[in-house]
Amino acid sequence: MLSLSDNSATNALLSYYHLDTINSFLQQNFQNISLNRFLMEKSTKENTCTANSIMNVFQRLLNDNNEVNQIILNSLKHQTVRNKLVAYSNPKFETFNKTGELLHEQHDIARFKSQNEVIDCCVLTNYQNQEDYEGILNMIQNIGKILTQ
Repeated sequence: MLSLSDNSATNALLSYYHLDTINSFLQQNFQNISLNRFLMEKSTKENTCTANSIMNVFQRLLNDNNEVNQIILNSLKHQTVRNKLVAYSNPKFETFNKTGELLHEQHDIARFKSQNEVIDCCVLTNYQNQEDYEGILNMIQNIGKILTQ
């Protein structure tokens, strides 16, 4: 699910554990995250977050050193969509990332890890015209490249 961005698998988990229960947990533990609908579902309600709130979740998932943490890191290391933050990163860094795409939105969160350095970065974008896509993608790629120089 983390490697392939499988929305169907995510929705199955949201259904099994109940969307409202997960949303309540998120709101109690992570400020500015609201899960109001299943992924890819047409609704007047939106799922919302901030870069800081998603970074808090990301770091909480990755900073422990246990079996679950290792499974998550391995999944993020093998993410199939690698055309954003990690696209042109310095090869001395091991990369772990999770992307997100919607119409007029491109997102990525990544950890860059070298022998003596860890850099975490989250970029959430929203643009009005599909023509802006290439510029947004280029900007995200350049952020990853600059961070790992």
